[in-house]
Amino acid sequence: MKAEAAAAKKAAKNRLNFLTFTEAKEAAEEQYNTGPYEFGYYDYNTAATWGNANHPFCEFMGSCGYHSIQVVHTKTGTLAFGSYVVEKQNQLQVAADPYYAYAIDVDGSVITNKESPETKLVTEMDGLQEFVAKSQSEASFRSFLGMMYQQTKWKKVRNQERDTDKGGVSVMRGKKRRNLNTPGWSSKVENGHMSWCQYDSEGTPFGEATWDPQVEIEAGMKACVTKDSEFFYNAMGPHTNYYNNETWDQHVKEILGRSVNVVEVLENKHIALVETQIYDPATKDDKTVQWHVPGECLEGEPEGDTLLFLGEVGQFIYIAQMNLFGTDTHNPRSKNPNPLFSEYVSLINGLNDMGEDMGFHGADRVDEDGNLHPDIATWMANNSEWTYED
Repeated sequence: MKAEAAAAKKAAKNRLNFLTFTEAKEAAEEQYNTGPYEFGYYDYNTAATWGNANHPFCEFMGSCGYHSIQVVHTKTGTLAFGSYVVEKQNQLQVAADPYYAYAIDVDGSVITNKESPETKLVTEMDGLQEFVAKSQSEASFRSFLGMMYQQTKWKKVRNQERDTDKGGVSVMRGKKRRNLNTPGWSSKVENGHMSWCQYDSEGTPFGEATWDPQVEIEAGMKACVTKDSEFFYNAMGPHTNYYNNETWDQHVKEILGRSVNVVEVLENKHIALVETQIYDPATKDDKTVQWHVPGECLEGEPEGDTLLFLGEVGQFIYIAQMNLFGTDTHNPRSKNPNPLFSEYVSLINGLNDMGEDMGFHGADRVDEDGNLHPDIATWMANNSEWTYED
């Protein structure tokens, strides 16, 4: 234990520290002041806008340890700008399509029935609109206890309701599972199955796509199994030597969604033998079970807790995340979410104080430089009488 503690201490010394919000603001005031009106929008499908991929405000926030930045226009559901995701060659989007969030039953198994009241069909923009609606008063904000966002369940840590022209703020805590794709490879689901393609430092794909899993899995590692029973079913389908119909229901019940140890990697990473412990009602004790799972259905265990921040500024929601654990390059800002919440409140208050100068609290500011996304600009033109109080 002493050796592990010493190694952790040495690693922390070798990592960099993020700036505080105050330090970053002093170092780059112009980036802090860069909102939707001040820098051109980015459109994946429009080459003329590609130079706007890395928004200055996202870089400013990144210097403070925030990541996964998004600024969303609440009236249209349109992303004004966000963090650039290299492998997607796109800014981080709000999920366009609804998806199912599967709950865990009392026995630790995933509730796969889509008709179950425990299973929720998540539309991410609905969750953001709920935040805006409930943050308008202290009484209604008490019932905002968390949300599903970016495939992760977040639970409330602290809320602060809107106060006159200062929008509401919420911070939530969650555990994000890690993507196990090999660095330099991106993946996508096609017809229920996953394919992989290499990409360069600019995110440009090259070479032929492959169905062979390009994932970092090995015997002895800990991992998590997907909760998505439909994806699991499709991925397992071609591998008939590793399941049978008679035990399929037990197979799914005992492995889906669980934390597991990888025992063996087979079939060029198409299949992994994993084991986990489950409660056995017959013996009233835990037992170890082993099952085969598709390599593409494994996810990395969370490295620690991550915070999700939401803050309302006029017609926009400013969204950010921050890890409460160290990375390969940086130490965590804090392990306590409370000072980080206070920092985010000051950020949102500062942006709200800019108010009309930044175009946040009204729709009558002229977008002279054409920096707004066209969907937002059209809404502004058609709703020039809107004010923050509406």
